[in-house]
Amino acid sequence: AALTIADEGGDGICCENGHGYFQVYSDRGSLILDETGAFSDEVKKIFIVGEPQTLPPTVSSSPTSSVAPTFDLYPVTIAVQLDQWSSETGFSIQSIDGSYTFFDWPAGSFSEQPFNLVV
Repeated sequence: AALTIADEGGDGICCENGHGYFQVYSDRGSLILDETGAFSDEVKKIFIVGEPQTLPPTVSSSPTSSVAPTFDLYPVTIAVQLDQWSSETGFSIQSIDGSYTFFDWPAGSFSEQPFNLVV
C-alpha cells in the first residue's frame, strides 16, 4: 500500500510546530513503517503487509491467458502524531499503483482531532 501525508502549510508535521511522526503496525503489532514528520508539502511511503506468495514456475508450449491478480485485505494500525497545526494535515492510503483508494482523509479533517491519532 502507499501512505501519503500532505501538509498544506508546507512544513510537514515536525519540528518547529511540534514533533510529529507516523507509524504503521501490522495486525500482530509488528512495526512496518516508522517515519518522522520532517517533510515539506507531501510525503509518500510504500509498505507491504501480508504474506508474500511464491508460485512454482510453469511451462507452456503456447501462449496462455493470465488470470487477473486478486488482493487480500490485511488490517493495519496507523499511528500519527500531528503538530500544532493539525488542520493543515491530511492523508490517504492507496494501492501501490494508485488504482484503488482504501482511505482518504483530506487536509482540514483533523481540525477537531487531538494531536495523537490512531486509525
